[in-house]
Amino acid sequence: MDYSIQERKKGTKIIKPIIIGNTAKPLDEPITDSSGKSRTHEWVIFVKPYLNEDISKYVKKVQFKLHESYENNVKVVESAPFQVCETCWAESEVMIKIFFVDTAEKPVTLYHYVRIREDGATFVGADGSVAAEHYDELIFKEPSALMERCLIEAVRKNEPLNNQFRTNFDDIKRLQMDEIVKAREIIQREIDDLKKSIIDGQEFLRMKSEELQSILNSKEDEVVAGKQEVK
Repeated sequence: MDYSIQERKKGTKIIKPIIIGNTAKPLDEPITDSSGKSRTHEWVIFVKPYLNEDISKYVKKVQFKLHESYENNVKVVESAPFQVCETCWAESEVMIKIFFVDTAEKPVTLYHYVRIREDGATFVGADGSVAAEHYDELIFKEPSALMERCLIEAVRKNEPLNNQFRTNFDDIKRLQMDEIVKAREIIQREIDDLKKSIIDGQEFLRMKSEELQSILNSKEDEVVAGKQEVK
């Protein structure tokens, strides 16, 4: 079959869950780099499928743009696993650009802040290692026939492959749902308070309107009475 890249699958939307993240651990001995900085940690940044599938079926390559302090700071990985290993002395942001097998699909740019300490980490190990792993989704709207085929063929088993991550995403999902419920409760209370304020304000305006009307009526009565006296 000819899977023309020009042929778009109308009304089709395919979502591919991915995990963007990094792991890091202290080096046994610091390494002094060319700038004289003492690098204290080793880290690995990666793009992985959340589900049990072969991501290389639809991802052609991943470009990692590291902090400008690194020599040759643009790393291109053209086969799975899509990851880069480096050392550092401080945390920094990495720009990640994902290119697809079908060149008609625009590359997707994401950002990840490499964590080497507990703050901002989603996992902390007893040995000082940390992980900062975050769930995201690649959404393909009306992909080409070629891209649709690649996305479908990537699936091995449509279930999470949690054993490849340090982070317990089930726990995070529950915590996020709890936060959403709490946020909705707070918003509902604020809405109720606002409604009450509006009702109280309307009642206040009604009372003031009645007072003003009473004053106007009284003034009109005084004017009428004054005219009658003049006569």
